[in-house]
Amino acid sequence: MSAMTMTAPAQWAGTPQLTLGRLGVYSGFTWRRNWLRLLVWTLVTVGMIGFVAYYYVGIFGTTDQAAQGFPELAAFTRIASAPPLNALVGTVTLKAAATIGGAIWTKYWMFGGVMLTIGMLYLTTRNLRGDEDAGRAELMRSYPLGLHSRLAATVWINSLASLVMGLLCGPMVAGILKPVPVGADGVSVGGGATGAYVFGLSIAVMGILGVGIGALTNQVAPTNGGANGIGIGIVAVFYVIRMLGDMNSTVNAATQTEHFSPLIWASPIGWGQKMDPWGANLVWPALLQIALAAICIVIAWLLEQRRDLGAGLFASRSGSSKAAAFTTTSVGLSLRTQRASIIAWAIGIMFMGDLLGTVVKNFSSAFGTLGGSYDMSNIKAVVALMASITALMVSAFAIQSVSTVRSNEEAGLAEAQLAGPLSRTGWALRRLAVAFVATVVILALGGGMMGYAYSQAAPEAAISTTSFVGATLVYLPAIALLMSIFVLGFGWWPRQSVAVAWAVLALMFIVIIVGVATHIPQKVLDLMPFEALPAIPYEPMNWTPVLVESGIAIVLTVVGLIGFRRRVVPTM
Repeated sequence: MSAMTMTAPAQWAGTPQLTLGRLGVYSGFTWRRNWLRLLVWTLVTVGMIGFVAYYYVGIFGTTDQAAQGFPELAAFTRIASAPPLNALVGTVTLKAAATIGGAIWTKYWMFGGVMLTIGMLYLTTRNLRGDEDAGRAELMRSYPLGLHSRLAATVWINSLASLVMGLLCGPMVAGILKPVPVGADGVSVGGGATGAYVFGLSIAVMGILGVGIGALTNQVAPTNGGANGIGIGIVAVFYVIRMLGDMNSTVNAATQTEHFSPLIWASPIGWGQKMDPWGANLVWPALLQIALAAICIVIAWLLEQRRDLGAGLFASRSGSSKAAAFTTTSVGLSLRTQRASIIAWAIGIMFMGDLLGTVVKNFSSAFGTLGGSYDMSNIKAVVALMASITALMVSAFAIQSVSTVRSNEEAGLAEAQLAGPLSRTGWALRRLAVAFVATVVILALGGGMMGYAYSQAAPEAAISTTSFVGATLVYLPAIALLMSIFVLGFGWWPRQSVAVAWAVLALMFIVIIVGVATHIPQKVLDLMPFEALPAIPYEPMNWTPVLVESGIAIVLTVVGLIGFRRRVVPTM
């Protein structure tokens, strides 16, 4: 009889010894993958704020304005206290509204801060849930990597990037406001450096909030798209709660009275708003946002050690055992995968159109106070402005929708469909058609809702709903041109195509602001896609730029499809 010795099994080299094992190594990997995206976000955020600050100082902070008692800033204060504008961008306090800093806050903070929150949310889920979906997380975990190292690396890098953005914004805005002259009463309306630093901090904590939400939704959702969808939904709920609070708040510049609804405090976005840069200059509300982000990260930390890699707190919903005939087609599958995004954007743009249509009359009256006449021409100019804002927002949906062609290729859906009797060109054209038609519908819904809201707010001013729809649809060639730039990249440089398309859209925003702030010649601005098109109904219809931009979009699309036919599929 032989003796058998029982020994403990040797520990596998890949078993993590520490929950944060190799954090430094993985942090370096995360930084190498994301440094360009973080740099772009920093440049866009800081650059946009700088241009807005420079623009308003040029309008309200001149020596002539100081000698006259800053009348245009007083008129802007009346605009800022309009209830529809409060619903859109938040209610600015009377003390802050009396400063140029308050004008900067009104122009940028709400949309810029929310966009930064969403941007950090997307970057966080990309590094966490996105890597799990792609299999990179499983590959990394096959080495001695700590259980929480991926989460910790993503959180600290993205949070630090948000903090850096805020730290850069503060001194920059303070420096731009510093030369504002003193008025006849001996008071400078710049707002001071303290407000600038509080403003920068309020931007930073909005980004940190997005990091916290992204870390949590990564553990909850079973897919990257699901994590982003839940995160966007959370941010939307926060925004709606804040908006309802501001709709129930009143600020009257004439009587110098103000009342703020307690409902604003129920929204983390409202906490950032309550920091009140150039007003009360409160810092402690930022601690509430940081605390909420920290709570989300702690919950994510606890959930991560209780779930399987690649799984979420909620399992994926089981699909039907039989697919509908329409979903077996390329068009049907595209609509099926984008239906949630299309519905969400349609509702959001209709809601935005309702707010913009309501505010047209108030803006027209206020602009008349700034030196123009309150007549139909003035109203039509504001309608054209609101239509251009709507079109710029819809262009973000258009790029998001058309870029699903690339994400489907990376996920293997393109390869699976092209294995059947379907040509590459046919597959791509069907996907592009879905994105284009959805864009047209959302544009028309935005314009129609704007016209309906305007007719209810100002029934005496005769501008038809059809005119509002036309004012938004006239920008369709510019949006199609942006989509065609992606198609061109998709065919010839697919790895960079999505980033290039978003960079071009960001450039459109920047050029418009830079053009106003630095007085770029109008002939140069007219070469920009959105600026070149006629501002309906303020300007007469000019078909030349419409046809030229449409033609360029078609050419770029054809060239992109030629490249797609020639390259390897999939290109990872």
